[in-house]
Amino acid sequence: MPIAYSLRVAGAILILAAASASGGSPPSFGTPVSYPAQNGPVAAISADFNGDGHPDLAVANLASSSISIFPGNGDGTFGAPTVLTIPGPCTPSFLAAGAFVHSGSKTDLLAVCGFQQSIVVIPSSSKGFGTPVATQLPQAVLSGFGGEIGTTPVVADFNGDGLLDLSLTLGGAFNFSNLAAFVLLNNGDGTFRSPVQLPLTGLFPSGAAAGDFNRDGKMDLALVGTDNNSRVSILYILTGDGSGAFKITAQYPSSVSLVLGALIAADVNGDGIVDLVGGGIASISSIGSSTPFSSIAVFKGKGDGTFQAGQTLNYPGFITYLAPADLHSSGIPDLVAATFNPTTLVASAVQFPGNGDGSFQTWAVIPIAGSSPFPFQFAVEDFNGDGAADLAFPTYTSNAVASIFSGSGVLNHWSDLAALLGRLPGGDVSVMLNTTPAPPLISSVTNNASGAPRLSGFSWITIKGSHLSTSAPRVWALTDFVNGALPLSLGGVSVTIDGTKASVEYTSSSQINALAPPDNTTGNIQVEVTTSAGTSAPFNVPLAQYSPAFFTYSPPNNRYVAGTLLTGEYLAPPGAFGPGAVSSAAKPGDTVVLYGTGFGPTTPPTAFGSGSIIPGPLAGSTTFTIGGQPAAVLFEGMTSVGEDQFNVVIPAGVAAGDQPVVATIQGVS
Repeated sequence: MPIAYSLRVAGAILILAAASASGGSPPSFGTPVSYPAQNGPVAAISADFNGDGHPDLAVANLASSSISIFPGNGDGTFGAPTVLTIPGPCTPSFLAAGAFVHSGSKTDLLAVCGFQQSIVVIPSSSKGFGTPVATQLPQAVLSGFGGEIGTTPVVADFNGDGLLDLSLTLGGAFNFSNLAAFVLLNNGDGTFRSPVQLPLTGLFPSGAAAGDFNRDGKMDLALVGTDNNSRVSILYILTGDGSGAFKITAQYPSSVSLVLGALIAADVNGDGIVDLVGGGIASISSIGSSTPFSSIAVFKGKGDGTFQAGQTLNYPGFITYLAPADLHSSGIPDLVAATFNPTTLVASAVQFPGNGDGSFQTWAVIPIAGSSPFPFQFAVEDFNGDGAADLAFPTYTSNAVASIFSGSGVLNHWSDLAALLGRLPGGDVSVMLNTTPAPPLISSVTNNASGAPRLSGFSWITIKGSHLSTSAPRVWALTDFVNGALPLSLGGVSVTIDGTKASVEYTSSSQINALAPPDNTTGNIQVEVTTSAGTSAPFNVPLAQYSPAFFTYSPPNNRYVAGTLLTGEYLAPPGAFGPGAVSSAAKPGDTVVLYGTGFGPTTPPTAFGSGSIIPGPLAGSTTFTIGGQPAAVLFEGMTSVGEDQFNVVIPAGVAAGDQPVVATIQGVS
């Protein structure tokens, strides 16, 4: 049987490249699949609760004082739920998963009892979940319906002990002027220390987020507060000292009001620095308006704990929860928001596509067929392992928001609001799998033969990454050569190297083999891949005049240089390729034919693009050593597209056994 040398497939670690714009088209989702929860599902999160490597779902059932755990199957579907009862009274309106107790587990559950005076931790164990542990609070936790009254709870390790702490908004009297933000440090047993008020007065908090904004290794806090008198929204930066204490180090009045909203920390412009994005009701007066609207404001981080005001944009409704999500699999965070129209009492989900420079495009609805989402917490996760962000929303088949407010009466206390939410009917969690074609993402570009990250003109290269093709793997065929020309695209995939199209020989979702066009440039150049889903971010790679490398035989383990004796036997130990393929070792005095790529141009220059190559000698002169001894080179030239051939004589005195072969051209080996 014939043995062809393989185009080398080298292992590589996936490194997210600088991203390109995700484009203006909204993402596409499959038909929502609904899984029945209990009464009043209002919040959903995802984590691997059973340790099987698949993301699961946890859903807070506010009206049932319970949490439903749906085990994920890894393919986007979920099994029957396990129900955890929360000791009452508790109306769970927010969930978090992580290390809340000293057990080593990263999937303990935290439930915040919205508009009531407790928070509950449910420790995880090898057998599931343990006994819930409650912490009683001096005032009501303001987290829940009403555009996230107060700040969304923030979970982070504020004192560096490896356990997750909390920042919450608490309130006593039933009015907005009596709200304050607090920090609660973790005791490690499922309980929290007494709340410590943050140094903010004269305002009511409306959004909070945590991050290391000054890159000192300690968690900081950002909080949007609206002044009780001027109604101006201000972004406060509170720098953490690593002990759980904070001080205000910067404040930025927002050009738009961000009342009763959300704040998230994420790198939205791809510079590796945490930015902030706030969303909320545009004004107090908008709450009772027939034309309510919300605003989104971007604050770009500088990496030293300070921020610069960026884009603002509006949405015709109330933004009540906000989360970053790479919906286009482009490496760029988009924004997903839960929204609510107080006039129609209808909730919905919308997305703002990210541009990658810290700005976002206008909103587009995310349709949830047959269901209405509840405007609390939703989950963003890759549920089926395809690399795209999927969504899970608490949903109802009817307008649950309208139903609880019909004939609601007068609300005099925060507990009245908790009781009102306790009227929520049974609902579901609706899972929406992302079906948006992902643009290509390059993780490495290497010489095909050596695996080295260095290219040269007219050499074979390998591109590794994800979403590099939208079709099944394929190798070029005779039908791809139109009028004898090498194909510049294959299965809708094309490659551009330093602005010139390469010839594409093989494509799959994770690898492309291509022939680099001639290029006299040296230094860093850019490689891009284009598919029907878009063009990748440019990937920088050094280009040299020479990148010499030998092709190798796949078996055994790419150990032997691809070559033959003049008699046609393959250069490898006898039997290396199994029955039917003759292989043998060379002897001193034998002439062997070796194959490589990247040895530079020919004289005269070979025309790029033709599938028919007239053998031509290399422009540069090569030297060979075999077993450390100089070897005579009888021929050196390109005999096939991108394939260099060398006829070399084995030196006398070379010992039997495996011997290293080194080729050098113009000082490059």
